[in-house]
Amino acid sequence: MMYLVVLFLLVSAWLPSIVAAKEAVTFSMVLSDDEEDIQVIVKAQQASDVYAYDMNVEYDALRLKLKAVKSEMTGFTVEPIVKGNHIRIAHTKVGSSPGVTGDVRLAALTFERIRGGDATITLTEVQLVDSDIKTEVFEPNSQVTAADHTGLIPFTDIAGHWAETSIHEAMELGLTTGYEDGTFRPQGSVTRAEFVTMLVRALMLPVETDVELAFADYDNIPEWARPYVAAATDAKIARWL
Repeated sequence: MMYLVVLFLLVSAWLPSIVAAKEAVTFSMVLSDDEEDIQVIVKAQQASDVYAYDMNVEYDALRLKLKAVKSEMTGFTVEPIVKGNHIRIAHTKVGSSPGVTGDVRLAALTFERIRGGDATITLTEVQLVDSDIKTEVFEPNSQVTAADHTGLIPFTDIAGHWAETSIHEAMELGLTTGYEDGTFRPQGSVTRAEFVTMLVRALMLPVETDVELAFADYDNIPEWARPYVAAATDAKIARWL
């Protein structure tokens, strides 16, 4: 029954009952960031009789992964729809109770940081539904940015190089870590082990540390690269000859 109520509210957003958004209503996003998780709380200020909502959020899917969505209102939340860098969240109160008025905490979104670099989260659209099933549509375009705090030390030998910006981005994304002496050696040759490692990191393939490989030249594969070679082999990206 609750699913039917939510579906009815979502469908009603496309019917003629849609009215112009009230200018008094504003939206904000509050960011809380630690080393592991990023939480964003979406708020509506000066709202009136909020019985249900349907919101759309865009985020940096390259650097963040959605872990959980929790509505700050009582009632029923539809399972979030995640497609690419887009999240759709819908929630409704249940029964004949009135909607919430005033400053309303709508939802809390928790993200896991999967790569370095600044990550932006944007509230692109909100539809607020009142207890009379009237819908107001807003396009707040409210945005917050989770700053990079990986503490990566820049390479010592790339200043002024034509690929300097791209190398910094690759480091932030965790694709490369350079060499132990702090250099990147931008003009150096890339070994097969290094190439496979960067490819596995870019594709975000699962990597196991305790692996066995059947390559005849197993002893020539650097120890640090063996888990990545195994992951590429399991994914049929690499194979033995």
